[in-house]
Amino acid sequence: MLRALERPAAGDAAGALVLLHGRGADEHDLFPLLDALDPERRLHGYTPRAPLALPPGGAHWYVVPRVGFPDPQTFVEGFGALTEWFDALPYPPDRIVLELL
Repeated sequence: MLRALERPAAGDAAGALVLLHGRGADEHDLFPLLDALDPERRLHGYTPRAPLALPPGGAHWYVVPRVGFPDPQTFVEGFGALTEWFDALPYPPDRIVLELL
């Protein structure tokens, strides 16, 4: 299961805002953007951490042995972990805003 930082909504959450980091970053990099994108805190915010720790550092969703060619096995595993995490959120899919940054 993926781990994530969470920023609660100000009241009853209208849904969720999920920010996914890129290669070599982590859940802390995008966390400040939750307030920038949802200043009224209507949504419960999440910044999940990718499951792999690879050189030169940070977290990665999958291995990229060559730019433009993700490793199929780790891509499927990362996608599966993210799908499982999304399915466990306490919000229906139509109440989840996903941003890939």
